[in-house]
Amino acid sequence: MNFLNLKISLFIIFIIIIPLIFVNIQDSQLEKNFIFKPGVFITHKTHQFFSHYINTISSTVTLYTYIIQVKKNNQALRKENNQLKIQLMQMREIQIENDRLNALLQFSKQEGFQLLPAKVIAMDPFPNYRLLTIDKGEKDGLKKNMGAIIEEGVIGYVFRVYRDTAQILLLSDRNAVLPATVQRSRVHGLIEGYDEEFLKLKYLRNEDDVQVNDQIVTSGIDSFFPPGLPVGTISQVQKEQYGLSQDVDVRLTAKLSQIEELFIIIKASND
Repeated sequence: MNFLNLKISLFIIFIIIIPLIFVNIQDSQLEKNFIFKPGVFITHKTHQFFSHYINTISSTVTLYTYIIQVKKNNQALRKENNQLKIQLMQMREIQIENDRLNALLQFSKQEGFQLLPAKVIAMDPFPNYRLLTIDKGEKDGLKKNMGAIIEEGVIGYVFRVYRDTAQILLLSDRNAVLPATVQRSRVHGLIEGYDEEFLKLKYLRNEDDVQVNDQIVTSGIDSFFPPGLPVGTISQVQKEQYGLSQDVDVRLTAKLSQIEELFIIIKASND
């Protein structure tokens, strides 16, 4: 044992043993013997110091433990709060979908032709074609060229049919064509796809009566669409000065980028 360890050992003995000696001495003897009074004072102060030190350590440990527990509780609460937010968002999405489906159901009941509801399950990633894939197919009675509509109006028609699914060619596709009528003047033309928002009304004569804000509707001559379904509104008319036709832009009524459910026209009338 080296000198430092000896000093530490003696100090510990002094701290532990000396107080015990003074405690066992009669108070009267302590009062008569002035030698013991400084010892009692030192012992008392030493105990106060160590008692305060131990209490401080105990309080610090307690506070640290409390802080750790509060942090764990906060993490648990944050996790629970995030889970509740996700559940709330899911409930809102379900409510929105239910409202949308109810509106489509009411629309289906009001129309005088047979409709089959379908859900969009995919969109064509290629820019040259604007196609939607729906969850209905041959087994549900779908055939090529059957009309596709939503509550706002016509969106396209069946392009390809498989057993369980089908592809809808949107009117915005440049390969899409649809016989149409200017509702006000009863002028007939052919709708062709142009882009996501606009169509072209083609094969009009220069003298045909078409004006901006005229409503364009289905003509019904193709047997896949009943007459009078909304297609779009004329947004621009440019007559060729020396030509035989006119260039007519039509703004789509339906929002093609927001389609989640649609109807296929199984039968164009109740006849």
